[in-house]
Amino acid sequence: MKAAPVGRILRWWPWAVLALVAALVVGLGGFNQRSDRNVVAAPGEELNSQDLVFTLSQATAQHVTSPYADPYWEIVLLGTVRNPHDEDLVPISGEYGHFALKDPGSGEVEVWNGAGLSLDGDPLRTSVPPGNGTMAMSVPVTFADAYAPGPEILVAVAQMEYTDNVVLGLDGGQRHWNIDSTVPPWLVTLPVTELPERRG
Repeated sequence: MKAAPVGRILRWWPWAVLALVAALVVGLGGFNQRSDRNVVAAPGEELNSQDLVFTLSQATAQHVTSPYADPYWEIVLLGTVRNPHDEDLVPISGEYGHFALKDPGSGEVEVWNGAGLSLDGDPLRTSVPPGNGTMAMSVPVTFADAYAPGPEILVAVAQMEYTDNVVLGLDGGQRHWNIDSTVPPWLVTLPVTELPERRG
């Protein structure tokens, strides 16, 4: 019996490896729908966002009116924060920030816009110092005047990564804390206490 020509073996070798890899991926569930897109946490549980470590225990809802601006609802997240790193860090706001809120009843979603943060009762303090000391934290999030708060609010707390995320390294290799799209956010359902209306 004749041995197969070496050229034919070399030609088919990459295809055999590719078939083996595909079989392994399928066999290990690589094409199954992911079930880990959210990590549910309890109120008061530590949420390690990699840059900062938070706890969220409860929330308040308060209707705010003013003669100078449209009325709105303010949902305030209450909890703690600590910084395990060796430099001051600031909680990240906006659509790619730490906190997004969703009302379970209406489905309304809002994110923290960066305003009104209070650390250890000081509304002028915006950064969390290093040293891993725990600080009280309140984070106000604005909802529209038509919003009707319910007994609970769902909070997503994003996990971060320290990367240079600019395409082709156009940021000069500088690294920043950015949302980590490869890991799911923490999800915490907080009880909401409605406070009397406040004139702003």
